[in-house]
Amino acid sequence: MVTDSANIPGLLQQTQYSYASVVSTSGDTTTSVTANAVRDGDTVTFSAEALSLASGDATTGRSADTATVRQADGDTATTNASGDTATFSDTALNRAAAQSQTTTIASGAGLLNADTLLETATTEMLTSFTTDAGRRISLQSYTTPDADAATGSGYLLTITGSDGSSQNYVLRKDVILNEDDQGALTIAGYSAGDETTGNDTIIGLSGNPLNGGDGNDTIIDLAASGSVAINSGAGNDTVTVVGAVGSGSIVTGAGDDTVTATVAATGNAQVTIDTGDGRDTLTTSIAAGDASQVTIATGGNDDAVTATIDASGDSQVSIDTGGSHNAVAATITASGDSQVSVRTGANDTVTGTINATDDARVGLDTGSGQDTVTVGITANRNASVSIDTGSGHDNVLASVIATGDAHVGIATGSGNDRLAVAGITADDASIDLDTSSGDDVLKTSLIAFGDSRITTDTGSGNDSVSTSSIAHDDARIATNTQSGNDNVNAVFISKENAQLSIDTGSGNDHVNASWINGGSGSVSLNTGSGNDSLFAGWIGSGSSTVIDTGSGDDVVTAGWIDTASGIGAYKQIMGYLLQDVTTTNQPGGQSEHSETTEIGFRLSTKQA
Repeated sequence: MVTDSANIPGLLQQTQYSYASVVSTSGDTTTSVTANAVRDGDTVTFSAEALSLASGDATTGRSADTATVRQADGDTATTNASGDTATFSDTALNRAAAQSQTTTIASGAGLLNADTLLETATTEMLTSFTTDAGRRISLQSYTTPDADAATGSGYLLTITGSDGSSQNYVLRKDVILNEDDQGALTIAGYSAGDETTGNDTIIGLSGNPLNGGDGNDTIIDLAASGSVAINSGAGNDTVTVVGAVGSGSIVTGAGDDTVTATVAATGNAQVTIDTGDGRDTLTTSIAAGDASQVTIATGGNDDAVTATIDASGDSQVSIDTGGSHNAVAATITASGDSQVSVRTGANDTVTGTINATDDARVGLDTGSGQDTVTVGITANRNASVSIDTGSGHDNVLASVIATGDAHVGIATGSGNDRLAVAGITADDASIDLDTSSGDDVLKTSLIAFGDSRITTDTGSGNDSVSTSSIAHDDARIATNTQSGNDNVNAVFISKENAQLSIDTGSGNDHVNASWINGGSGSVSLNTGSGNDSLFAGWIGSGSSTVIDTGSGDDVVTAGWIDTASGIGAYKQIMGYLLQDVTTTNQPGGQSEHSETTEIGFRLSTKQA
């Protein structure tokens, strides 16, 4: 039982911890106490009679109203007929008492009182957080009309207690903030080695090394730019770099860490960010130029990375989340001979955009597992972009524009994958889509111009393909479903020496295709061996159309409109059952039928 009843209301107002020992009697009113009482604004109100009992006279049993109490981990709460009791630890009682005490500023901290400065200052909030004992720590940049360089601009440290009172200081050097076991706060000057095994808050201005040691540390680097050396050690750490990292390293060790940093690397600079094992969160903006290298590794599983990357020159940027179940949101711009690599492990979710130009190379590898990728890609002037989701049942949604000898490749690896692509190529560019083995579902909308190429390969398996395509000016669009019982639905236009082809490989395939074929464009349909069915209808003249159903009992239904003779010249062939076609015997016991029909296309079928 608490012997000093005055501590009860003070505790409930001032600490985020739910710690006290109280007895309520009939007529008292209560609301929930939570582990974040200060932040949530929760209170508990007791009558004078209950406070008297809490002072020591708890021998008399009384009837009590039911009170709901939610307490921190490890605490207990019970309800009985003689009174509602919530039991809390002594640690929180001490911290609650310490909240009312004045913050201790050690000699050498270099803080200036900022109350007068704030009367004329313009401020901008940089970051804020809450300490273990419930204090709110805020950092702001400021400018004033004061011409004095020492006070005309800089950074403000504001400490707000749970009672709403604030203390404002101008930062002039690196400092460390600590709360002891009773919640008392001390601010002192900092240099490497001053960190403790507890939960430190370290604020740097000088660009000197900042180390957190063990504990759940908060490190804030306010240096405007240049080299950094931050090592927060083990624990659930938070690292924020307000300026730009030009070189150096940020290492947070094991634990569920949060890192926010801007990188601006040039020359031969090297920047490393390593968050170690744990469920880490990284938010970064990277500008890498010349021959700089930026390397990011987030260690174990369940990491979340948000990155904006601008790579140029001969720079190299790599992100590796490792583990599995990671989430990456990336906006990538790459030019020159730069290289950007993103690797995410397994069972990951990746979203973003990629813009690559001028020989740049960008690669995304999500490893094995059931990955989900949503990406918009633009590539030109000999740039290359590759996406590989590895084995597993992957789901990829992509829009692609490739021009000027650029190449884009999307490979989903083995597994029952789903790939949807809207793609445009021109000027000798190419797009390759490969879903590998498995029962894949592919949906594409493709346009190819100017000697460009788009190739789709679904690998072995019972695949389903739905595609609409336009090919023009020597462009080529090819779809190959390999072995398996495949289903293909295609609508396309071929003109001016363009080539469109569909090859379903062996298996009992079904193809439903309609197209417009003009100029000297060509269309080729090959269903391979197996008992295939083909439904084809097209409009065109002066072009080449080839249908080859290979061996097996195949059915072809086709219709054609000769645009040279007008709509009235519609002709069709229907129900080409192989056993009904006149054949000639071939060596090895095979029979073959091949003819050029009266309506101007070549039909070829075979039977073993």
